[in-house]
Amino acid sequence: MTYDLIIFDCDGTLVDSEHMNMLAVAALFESLGLPQYTPSVIGERFTGMNFDVIVRLVEDENNTKLPADMNQRFVDFVARFAPAYLKATASAEDLVDFVRHHAKICMASNGERDNIFASLKMTGLDRFFSEDNVFYGAMVEHPKPAPDLFWLAAEKKDAAPEKTLVIEDSVTGVTAGKAAGMTVFGFVGTAHDKPGQTASLQKAGADKIYDSLGDIRDDLAVDFIPERAGLTG
Repeated sequence: MTYDLIIFDCDGTLVDSEHMNMLAVAALFESLGLPQYTPSVIGERFTGMNFDVIVRLVEDENNTKLPADMNQRFVDFVARFAPAYLKATASAEDLVDFVRHHAKICMASNGERDNIFASLKMTGLDRFFSEDNVFYGAMVEHPKPAPDLFWLAAEKKDAAPEKTLVIEDSVTGVTAGKAAGMTVFGFVGTAHDKPGQTASLQKAGADKIYDSLGDIRDDLAVDFIPERAGLTG
């Protein structure tokens, strides 16, 4: 099957930033007297969630009100950790560079806008994603796991959901993509527990699971240009 639009997630998919984000969120909460939210707890409970949703959950659990500038604090903590931990996922550039010649592309992420664009710039992926090709959680009332962000992206890119492919690393993203009526490839290449994450993404409804973005590229080559199936160069 070929696709008219391919939607990429950012963190944990094209950008290997999940560990960095866990460190940043954990450090932020620790600075506010909430050390129980360790990086491992953040990863297990909040991966793929919009930061505003995480803040509300933490407020409810602790019967407290966090500072009004949490988003800016998060951006600041990410900037502190990014130089040491942020990198493009292996084969990300090859995958995007290949598919952009055969379908429309865009990014749909629950992340904060400034963090997304900083990540793209630091990894060199910004050359593929201009402002009108990036959709983020604050653009819709209900971000992932609701389908709204994917529907917005498809509408703006003039693509039908049934002809749209989503590439996601989280249960939140896979759930949203399936709810939007799109094909979803689950990606576990950046996961710390690949067997566990594979099972979770399968349960969420992922149509296929991949450990390598290069393998996604090769499989899409079979669909888009069968005579070049298996090409990796």
